[in-house]
Amino acid sequence: MAGHSLVGDVLIFDVSDPWELAAQPGVPGRRARVVQERCGASGADDDALLLELENPIRFRGLEYQMVVATARRAESLIDSLRGGRSCEASLCGLPPANPPDDPLTVDWWRGGLAMNVVVRLLGGGRG
Repeated sequence: MAGHSLVGDVLIFDVSDPWELAAQPGVPGRRARVVQERCGASGADDDALLLELENPIRFRGLEYQMVVATARRAESLIDSLRGGRSCEASLCGLPPANPPDDPLTVDWWRGGLAMNVVVRLLGGGRG
């Protein structure tokens, strides 16, 4: 599905795993701004978004400001968000001390912050 670029849009996400990062009932989800997107040529498996968190996440002694979102299911992360639907996603925290050259591949990930989330555009997207 062709559509507008998500770069600059604000997303909100609710963490389901790890449990210690999940929000308490009634607490709004975390916000992030889309910094970069990659629409996969091979479909949903290649979609990725680079997100800058509104508030950094502290996890196991490190502070993460940037995360990469990829789809957890067969649906396209980017098409779902463009269509106004929420989507299950995996988020990987970029290592703060040594960020990868191409973060959207996630081939670099070897541990650290990883989350299962449900993500959606906040309002009209641009916050």
